[in-house]
Formats: sequence, C-alpha cells, structure tokens
Amino acid sequence: RHVNSLGYAYMHAVMLSLLADRPERDALIAEMLHFTTEHRLELWRGYAEQFQAIAGLPGDTAGALRKLERSRAGLKARNASLFSSTLAVDAAERLLAAGHATDAMNLLDEAEALIEATGERYAEPEFHRIRGLTLLAAGHDREEARSHLRTAARLGAERGAGNWQGRAERNLQQT
Repeated sequence: RHVNSLGYAYMHAVMLSLLADRPERDALIAEMLHFTTEHRLELWRGYAEQFQAIAGLPGDTAGALRKLERSRAGLKARNASLFSSTLAVDAAERLLAAGHATDAMNLLDEAEALIEATGERYAEPEFHRIRGLTLLAAGHDREEARSHLRTAARLGAERGAGNWQGRAERNLQQT
C-alpha cells in the first residue's frame, strides 16, 4: 500500500512489457499514468510519459519524439537516470525501423553518454548492435558498423545474454 513503491513496481512492469512488445503494454502505460497522476508521483509519471512516447514510435514519430524529449528532459532534471540508456536504445531501434536513422543516432549518442556516466551497462550489447545497424542505414563505413556488431556479439556472450548475442551474430551475417 506504499504508493511510491507501487510507482516503482509499475515502472518495472511497464518497462518489461514495452521492451518485449507485450500486448498489455498500452493498457499498463495508461494504468501507470492514471496511478501516478492520482497520487502525484511526478518521478514515476515522468517514466510513464517516456514509456508512452516510446510506445508511440514509429506511429506519430514527430509527436512521439517531442514527448520523448520532454519526458527525458524532465527525468534528467530530477537526476533520474534509471534505465535511461536502455530506453534510449529501445527508442533508437524503433526509430531506425521507421527509417529515421538520424534521430536514432542522436538517441544512441545520448545512450552512450549515459552508459559512461552512470555505469549502467545492461543495454550495452544492444547499444552496439543498434549503433552498427544505424551506421549501415545512414551509409557510414561498413567496417565501423561491423565492428559494433562484433562488439555486441562479444558482450552478449560475455554476459550470458544469448538472445542479444544471437541477434548481433545474425546481423553480422546479413552485412
């Protein structure tokens, strides 16, 4: 019954449903937004708004990007960086899939800075995989892109993240 703890729990539940593209994602986001508004949990509301923006990609890309920038800026102002690099990488992947390589690259630059600043390396293998794919999509040096994909596969293997390792290896074979 501790509302802040429930806000924290919502953050994890919604983030996992977002990253896994679960069908209940949008309903959970709406529930989290309602809960955090009702209980004036501004920190967790900032996360809910970020989730909603990411879930809106690639649909209304311009609107979702504005909402994403606002929510991320609000969280940054609160010194809230929990999973910020992971969420930036996920948003970048969605943008890349929609053909917005420049916007994806900007989010990846932000994710890289966050990984270094916070030491939160959970999404580092995926960061390198998406960076490699974004470089390829933007017409950058193929070897630089392949280097990122190799790094992603290596980090996935080192961290026992076989799913991420496999994705990177498949992407390498396709380039």
